[in-house]
Amino acid sequence: MTHTTVYTFDRPVAACGVRALLRPRDGGGQRLAFAQVLTVPPPARRTAHRDRFGNAVDRLRVEGRFRRLQVTGTSLVRLAAGDPPPPEPPHPALAAAPPASPALASWVARLLPQAAPDRAAVAAFAERLGDALTYDPAATDLATPLETVLERRRGVCLDFARLAVACLRARGVAARLVTGYALPAGGGAAAFHAWFGAWFPGCGWVDFDPTLRRDPAGRTVTLAWGAGYAAIQPVAGIVAGPARPRLSVAITLTPEPAS
Repeated sequence: MTHTTVYTFDRPVAACGVRALLRPRDGGGQRLAFAQVLTVPPPARRTAHRDRFGNAVDRLRVEGRFRRLQVTGTSLVRLAAGDPPPPEPPHPALAAAPPASPALASWVARLLPQAAPDRAAVAAFAERLGDALTYDPAATDLATPLETVLERRRGVCLDFARLAVACLRARGVAARLVTGYALPAGGGAAAFHAWFGAWFPGCGWVDFDPTLRRDPAGRTVTLAWGAGYAAIQPVAGIVAGPARPRLSVAITLTPEPAS
C-alpha cells in the first residue's frame, strides 16, 4: 500500500517540518511486514517514536529551497484472523466526557437513549447515525466544527466517526477515533477512511463503521487511533515562510501475489 501526499507551494520554501502517521498498526487482525516513510526532497533530520496510544509517528525536517514536497508512506500489511488483545482499561484521554453543546446533548438523547449502552446498543446506534447523516464530501472540511455537522446533517466518514465518539463519551462509554484505509469490496482503489471504536468491560475494544455500515474487521487497514483527528492526521506540516500550499493525495493498493 502506498499513500502519497504532495504539497505544491506558490513560492519557494526554505524549510518544512512534517509529522507523519503512515506506518499501519501491527496487531489484532493485521500484521505489518514492512513500512517506510520517505520525502522528496529527502529530510535533513528525522526521528521516530510512539505516541501515547502506540501509534508510529515520524517527524521529518526538509530544508533547502523547494516548491514541491512529496511525502510517501509505503507498507506491506497482511490481514488475517487474530485473537483480540486482552481487554485493558482504556486510556484516560478516551474516557467519558459530558456533551460539548446542547445540540450534541439533543443528538445523544435521540440516537443513544440508553444510559450505559452495550455492544448491541452501540451497533444499533451506528446504524441510526448512518441514517441521520448524509454523506456529502462538499459539506465539510477538516476545520468544520462538530456543531456545524449537526446543523447541516451532512459530512464525510471523519464527521460520522467523530460525532459517534462524542455521543458515546457523553453516555459514559470510552470511545476512540480510528483512521486507516477502506479496502474495496470487489476490487478497485483503496480509500482513506475513518471509523470509531468503543470499549466494553470484559470485551475490550470493538470497531464500528457508521459510514459504510459494515464490520471493519478484515475490510480495513488501521493506521492510527486516538482521541481526535488532529493528533492522528496522516500527514501534517509546518512551513517556514509565507508560502501557501496546494495539496493532493493519492492512495494505491497492490494485492500481494499468491504464493
